Amino acid sequence: MADRYSKALMKHFTNPQNIGKIENSTLAATGFNESDGDGVKFYLKLEDGKLEDVKYTIRGCPRAIAASSFTSELIKGKKIDEILELDEKKVFDKLGIDESFTCISMPLNAVKKTLKEYSES
Repeated sequence: MADRYSKALMKHFTNPQNIGKIENSTLAATGFNESDGDGVKFYLKLEDGKLEDVKYTIRGCPRAIAASSFTSELIKGKKIDEILELDEKKVFDKLGIDESFTCISMPLNAVKKTLKEYSES
């Protein structure tokens, strides 16, 4: 049974990975959760169709911070098409969080939306 603050979530919340900005990023992906005001901005550095580096800035609840940290680790080093195939359920499962928390899916959905638009242009 998932809970509000699992051990995995607390690990990412208390020690978030890839925080910051990439000044020469290829793309920026933003996400906003209207239900509680969480907002994230990912800076994506692409090279040859692969995500070479990712950083993000965030203002949000512990779940949104943890999900952004986990998402940044999940997508780093992957090809665009691999990221687009990722299922947000993986984020919920790995963080041990109930799917009713929309802030958990916000980071991955923001990145996927931006990469999809980039691929189609």
